[in-house]
Amino acid sequence: MHKYVPYIRTAEGFIERVSYAVYNSPDEPPAPYVHEQSISGWPESTVFWAKATGRSVGIAPLFSATPGADRGVKASSSADIATLLSPVPD
Repeated sequence: MHKYVPYIRTAEGFIERVSYAVYNSPDEPPAPYVHEQSISGWPESTVFWAKATGRSVGIAPLFSATPGADRGVKASSSADIATLLSPVPD
């Protein structure tokens, strides 16, 4: 079993991690999540999106980050939230 955490990407390219919805899947990664994207600044380093661009739902292997990477994403101010929700280039 593989554990995944969902991500959401808006039409503007903003990314949100849905940490309360971790799930198991026997597939690696399951269809339709076939569009791979490297990300930084998040607990996971790779997201597999259902769509290559634009608004999409994606999944990331839980804690696929590089060794030593921060495992928690915390925002203590509106400036921190703006940083966490920064657009990702296509």
